[in-house]
Parts: sequence; structure tokens; C-alpha cells
Amino acid sequence: MLAQNLFPTLTSLTTQNFYTGKLENFLTCLNLSSYLKGKILNDDGAEFFIKMSLEAIHKSLYGNASIADVFLLIDEMPKILSMPYPAAEKIRETLIEVISKIMLVYRMNNYWQGWAGLNDKLNILKSFGDVKN
Repeated sequence: MLAQNLFPTLTSLTTQNFYTGKLENFLTCLNLSSYLKGKILNDDGAEFFIKMSLEAIHKSLYGNASIADVFLLIDEMPKILSMPYPAAEKIRETLIEVISKIMLVYRMNNYWQGWAGLNDKLNILKSFGDVKN
């Protein structure tokens, strides 16, 4: 199942439409790869699938991810941020942009409770980059 979901991401011929609506699938691939590391997959195999999953998650953020998907990703960020891969940092940076856009919509619609909740998460994501650097 990992290969079926992730191998199309290896080619540059895969269009952005492929990633649309698949953020949850790629998060599942990431969690499954991490779980199988040392159990069924050897370390190299697991690392390969983890890196592919992170890259696919990053690309799916540009594929019109739903707000529900964004909130799911926010919930998974503590685990992702602890991973030592460049794609984890790219996800953090892109998620900061996405959250900022959602907050703008919330502000324009006077949804201040949602804005405040996202503002806290945004500040945490921004400060995490300062801590790592």
C-alpha cells in the first residue's frame, strides 16, 4: 500500500492534481512507515518511505488541501517537526503560509475564536524555526 500511494510521487511527470485531496493518505503513509521501521521494513527502507511521505505531504499542501486536512496536519506537526529531514522544515514553512491565509479569512469573517486558536499554533510553528536555527 505504501508503494502504491507513494511511487507516483517519484516522477516529475506526476501533476499537482495527483496530490489534491491526498494529504490524509500521505500522513497515513508517514505513520505506517514510522511504525514499520525495524519491524517489517529495515531502517533504509523505512527511511526511504518516510522521506517520500514527507515530500508528498509537502506537495499536497499546494494541491488545494481542505481546512480539515490542514487541521489534521497541524495535529501531526509535533511528530513531523522532530524528524531530521529537510522536507519537515519545508512543511513547517508552507504550513505557516497556509495558516496565515486561513487566519486572514477568519479575520475578514469576524471569526475571532478560530483566529485566536490558529494564532497560537502559528506562533508555535514560527518559534520552532528559531529554536532549530
